[in-house]
Amino acid sequence: MELWEFELSLESPFLTPWQADSLFGHLAWTYREAYGEDKLLSWLNLFKNGNPPFVLSDGWHKGAFPRPLMPPPFKSLTNKREKINQAKLGKRLKKERYLSEVNFKLLLHGKELDPTEPLCTAVGSFDTRIMTHNIIDRLTGTSLQKNGLYEIQDTFLTQKEKRNGQENLLSIFVRGQNKEKIEEFHHLLHIVSLTGYGKKRSIGYGQFTIKKKQRREDLDIHADESDAVVWLSHGVPAPCDPIDGWYKLETKYGKLGSSYGLEGSPFKHPLSRILPGAVFKTKNPRPFYGQMIENISPAYSSVLQYGYVLTLPLKLPQWAE
Repeated sequence: MELWEFELSLESPFLTPWQADSLFGHLAWTYREAYGEDKLLSWLNLFKNGNPPFVLSDGWHKGAFPRPLMPPPFKSLTNKREKINQAKLGKRLKKERYLSEVNFKLLLHGKELDPTEPLCTAVGSFDTRIMTHNIIDRLTGTSLQKNGLYEIQDTFLTQKEKRNGQENLLSIFVRGQNKEKIEEFHHLLHIVSLTGYGKKRSIGYGQFTIKKKQRREDLDIHADESDAVVWLSHGVPAPCDPIDGWYKLETKYGKLGSSYGLEGSPFKHPLSRILPGAVFKTKNPRPFYGQMIENISPAYSSVLQYGYVLTLPLKLPQWAE
């Protein structure tokens, strides 16, 4: 499957995290509105039957990747200074959520990181803020005099510094069966960009534009030498997926989108997922893992939850084999 990177310019803060399943939900509703219910069901069956036209990563600020959740470096050392440097690097890796592309590629190739260099040198980072809003009295048209304020915490990309005119961008990686499927994704994402992403997009949150797309075969170049994969998104493994590795779990309490969220109960069943950065050992790395989850909604039995994971091949270092 072809690997592509789409770079998005975020024009406003967002309330819904840029996760693959949430973005897929937007794409599915867009597909339904563009082509109708029958074609949507046929399209979703491709994903349901293990033959997805494309798979997505979570959104990462440009130049940053999730830190692979491997154990910290360990090797027999006799020099005291080397032992101290190794311990420092191990502590830094545990605390760091992201790695720069240079360091991430070193780990993909099974090489060691330089303990004296920064682990992440991406231009931007995610930050949050709390915004205060007024509650309008429907009778007077003015803000309430009592209990008339409420707060919303939103997230945005901050730019650490200007570097050769670089913008503060969000990267989404996509694997497609062919160029036609990549163009299909591009078309759907463009339509989503016209209305916005996530909660409260009708009042300006989640606005973005697509800046460019590019092939990223450089991230797959050592696939034949790899003996593991690293996950670039949240996901749910299929029964036949590898289980030997390092990972963390979280539980998601999702909601239905669009018109389904307005009729009956909008809540989905809780779903345990594996976090990005998970590493699983395998002698035959595949371009994606995971599955679609059925029966996720108490109100609508036909609703599917996206649980596929875009992966990259990784060569395990000696201390992790």
